[in-house]
Amino acid sequence: MQLLAGFFVYIGMIRNARFGGDCGKNLEDNSMIVARKLMQPEVRERMTSSILETLSHLPENQKKIFIWKHYCGWSVQKIADILKCSITEVENTLRAIHLVLSQKAGALLS
Repeated sequence: MQLLAGFFVYIGMIRNARFGGDCGKNLEDNSMIVARKLMQPEVRERMTSSILETLSHLPENQKKIFIWKHYCGWSVQKIADILKCSITEVENTLRAIHLVLSQKAGALLS
């Protein structure tokens, strides 16, 4: 659950960055709306299910990258070293996963 709790904060940040507009007040208002929605147990449950469902369909290495980064807090460099791949590959993988999850979160929070 620690992984998901941290990711809820991340989802709120992405959602605000994407849909908050240029005005700081709008960004703050949107942040409060997202926070209120995420406090609702049914929204958190749907969000958790959506995240877990998405992660369950990822190839094993992509799951590891996501979990090591968001749950273990490992650096991209450490993950790349362990998986014997480039930093760019790890960053691109995280970016792709974040895009899918933020789109699903956006749909749930709209």
